[in-house]
Amino acid sequence: MPPTPRQQGYMPKPRKPLQLEPNEDPFKDVVRGIQERIEFLHDMECLGLGKKYRPIMHQEIAQKIRLIESMDKDRSRQVSQELERFKIERPPPKPFPLGDLDE
Repeated sequence: MPPTPRQQGYMPKPRKPLQLEPNEDPFKDVVRGIQERIEFLHDMECLGLGKKYRPIMHQEIAQKIRLIESMDKDRSRQVSQELERFKIERPPPKPFPLGDLDE
């Protein structure tokens, strides 16, 4: 019986750790990611696709906020204050028309 490829020892290459620039602040990178998601969500709502992307973007933003809080509690308060200015007010939903339903 011929040998199969699985019998040969296959070892995957070790992953290289992500290297940031020496003067790059990881908090700024995470905050920039949050701002990009907020802007993307605003653009999608303007196009009428907000209902589709809103839960996904809220979940990703919450995940990044938890990441910031796990890094440093004091700076997370500062970041949350900065993000308040990017908070977008959604208009109230439009009510159903109250006309005659028999027609």
